[in-house]
Order: sequence, then C-alpha cells, then structure tokens
Amino acid sequence: ELEARIFKADDNHLKHSSFKEHLQGIQLRWSNNAHELSYELSHNHIDPDRLASRQVRQQAGHNLKSALRHVYMLDGRDDAFSPTSGAGLQLVTEFAGIGPDPKLQRYFKHEASVVGCIPLPYGCVLQMNATGGIILPWHTEPNGHDNNLPWSSSASPADPSQERTTSINERFFLGGPINLRGFRTRGVGPTDARRPAKQGEGSSGEASSSNKAPTKVARDALGGDFKLAASASFNFPFPNKLLDAVGARGHVFADVGTILPMSQPFTGARDVAKSAMNTMRMTTGIGLGWATQIGRVEINYCHIVRSQEFDRIKRGIQIGLIPFSFR
Repeated sequence: ELEARIFKADDNHLKHSSFKEHLQGIQLRWSNNAHELSYELSHNHIDPDRLASRQVRQQAGHNLKSALRHVYMLDGRDDAFSPTSGAGLQLVTEFAGIGPDPKLQRYFKHEASVVGCIPLPYGCVLQMNATGGIILPWHTEPNGHDNNLPWSSSASPADPSQERTTSINERFFLGGPINLRGFRTRGVGPTDARRPAKQGEGSSGEASSSNKAPTKVARDALGGDFKLAASASFNFPFPNKLLDAVGARGHVFADVGTILPMSQPFTGARDVAKSAMNTMRMTTGIGLGWATQIGRVEINYCHIVRSQEFDRIKRGIQIGLIPFSFR
C-alpha cells in the first residue's frame, strides 16, 4: 500500500514544557503486513512561552526535517487491549538529515518494544513488557567525516556553543499511565527551572491573586535521548458477573523506567548503563482496567518506591486512557 499526505499540526506543550510546536510538511508512506517505510520532509517551528526555561528558549526557532523511517511490527497476541496469550515486537528506526541544507535536523533514532503474555490457571495472565530507545545527533565535520557518538571523549567540543544537542520535539518523554504509572505525564527526566512570573501575574500573562502562598518554582520537562522502561503485571478476573460482562479485570503491577540526556560525554556503554540504573524509578500498585473502542481505561492505586528530585509524582489514585500499544 502506497500513500502520500500533506499535513499541518499545532501541538501545545505549554503545560509540561512551555512551548508550542507548529509543524507542516509532506509524507510518503509504503506499508504491508509487517513493514512500514516512510519519507518525511517537514518544517518545524518551536515557539516558547515567555516564562519558558533557558534550555527551552534555546530551542526556539525554525528547523527542517528530511528523514527516512522504518517500522517493523509483529503482533501475535490474541487481543490488542486485553491480551491473554502471545507476544509482540515493534522496532522503529529513523534517520534524519538527508540533504545538504545546514538547517536540517541530523540524528539517528531507534526504539524497540516487546511484550509477552503467559496464561495462568483460573483466567489469570502474567504480562510483561519492555521498551528502550536512543537518539544520537550527528553532523558532518568540515573535513567531510562524521562526528563521533556522544559517549566518545572527542564528542565534547572546545566551543560549548557547538555542543550537539537534539531537538526537544524529537526526544523521548516518560511518565503517566501510558508508560510509567505513578508519575504525571512527562513527569520523569531532565528538567529546567522556568523564569519566575512577576507578582500578580501567571505564566500566560493573566492576573493572579496576590493572597496566594508562595509556590515552588515551576520546571519544564526537557525529555531525554535515552529511554528504558519495563513493566510486569498479574491480571485476574473479578468474581462479579457485571464487571466480567464489561471486560473489567484487576491487576497488580510493578513499573520501572528512566530517561537520560546524551549531550554530555560518556566513556562507554557501561557508563550509560550505570547512569540508567542510578536514576531508575519504580512504582508498584493495584488497579482495574477494561477495553473500550478508543483504548484501555485504567484506574490504579500507585505507590512510589523510587523517584528522583524534580520528578512530578502522582501518588494514590491515577486514572488513564491507554491507546493501542505494546503495554
């Protein structure tokens, strides 16, 4: 199947990252049962809020994307939203920077997801899933050679202004019912403090009550270049005909995950793994979920086992809608 489309989108990330994203472009896509290959040529504009953090403001401006993307998906589960057996695999690879224009975003991005379900007696199911991803910026040096990977010691330029960073709209984000329960949406990973608002004025310029008590400095989620997350859950049916009729099932779960920037130099893969383990978050909990036509609805009670400074935590009851995914 071959298709072409012209698109235009305006995404609002003010709540979590203090910027709006304006995107327009064209895409050519070919797909069959297991593979999807696409080419995208697009123009992107990052428009920060006036109180955005310094690192978000540095992302302001226009850039171009010329990228090839390949998706391989193999799903052997018996149901997409409430599986009881089978396994699935998804691999997403993207190479951006095709063309001579110096304004092109240049990066290599790869993400892998796997899920497996084991049926148990009495209608119970053990479900496990894991996902990981990495994005590596690259550019061509004046001598025509490609630069080294970020964990190479030569990846730190003498001029800090030339330090290679990824675009915030292409990074990984973590947190929320979809990928790390017990944390708020985009609530995990690197952050930067927003500018303080003037007294009596909010982040969008609106007046606010001067009687309010001082609050903590708001922070912008910056995303990361390396993502690792996993989950295990024991699903069980309810001994209730009404709940069983609507497909509701209970579950006990444990989630772990972390997200890292890759702009600083690493000495090797072992250093990346060590940083990932040191910053790993963990949540346990219990809840119920049921499948609908628009996704899987979950109501969970979450207990935070491990978190990091500046994480945005959602203890107790958390409600979420999970679209089709390997989760």
